[in-house]
Amino acid sequence: MANPPLLVLCDLNRIIVRTNFTGTVSVKHEIALEALGQPRNVEIMRAVFHNPESLRPGRTSTAITQDAARRVAEIAAVLRERGQDPTLVAHFLERIISCFETFPFPPGVLDGQPPTAIHAEIARAAKELNELRENWLNPPEWTKVETLNFLGTVGGPWDRYIDPATIEARGTFEVGTVRYPRLVARDDGCVAKLKQRTLTNLYNQGPAWLAACHAKLDAAVAAAYGWPVDLPDDTIIERLLALNLDA
Repeated sequence: MANPPLLVLCDLNRIIVRTNFTGTVSVKHEIALEALGQPRNVEIMRAVFHNPESLRPGRTSTAITQDAARRVAEIAAVLRERGQDPTLVAHFLERIISCFETFPFPPGVLDGQPPTAIHAEIARAAKELNELRENWLNPPEWTKVETLNFLGTVGGPWDRYIDPATIEARGTFEVGTVRYPRLVARDDGCVAKLKQRTLTNLYNQGPAWLAACHAKLDAAVAAAYGWPVDLPDDTIIERLLALNLDA
C-alpha cells in the first residue's frame, strides 16, 4: 500500500508540509503564517489541495542513501591515507552517521563565552547572502506588496500587525484589525516567471554574486575556527576529526 503523499501540520504560528511519497526521501516545507502570502508559499499550499504530485521529491530515498554511503566512504579513505588510527576514525564516522553529536562550535558560540567580532561578520555575511537570494527569488519588478485586512487577537500570532487604533475589547480578550503586507506577483506573466525562481535553479546557474557571498561566509566561518580560508577539503576533515576527539 502506498503512503499518503503529504503530511500537513499546523499551529498558531506555522504550517509544516512534509512529503511522504512511497520510496522517496521526505522533504519539509515550513511556512510561517506571517509569510503565507509569499508567492512560493502560496504555490506550495495550492499544490497541497490541488496538485500534491508537484511536490514529489526528485530523488528517491535509495539514491540519497547510496550518495551518503559514497561520501562517508570517501571521508574514510582520506583519513586512512593520512595514517589516522582506525579506531578513532571509526568513532568519528559513527558520530557523523548517527548525527546525535556534532563538532564543537568555535569559541563564543553556544558555550557561554562573549561573541567576538568575527561572529558579527558571520552574521553580516549570512544576512547579505539571504537578502540577495530573496531578491533573486522575488524580484521587486515582478512582485508587489498587497495588504490583507482581517481580525486578529491581541497577543496572538498576528499581534505585531494589528493596527492599534482598531483594538477593542471582546469580553475577556481584545481584537483588532490585522494589516498584513504580503508579497504577490504583479500579473499572470510574473506568476509564470516566478515559478522558475527556485533555489535549485539559482544554484544550478551559479551566478558570480552567489559564489562571492558564499566565499565571504566561508572565510568568516574559517576565521572563527582560526583556520586559513583556503584549506583543502581533506585537511578540513582531518581538523574536524581532531576537534571531534577533543569534545
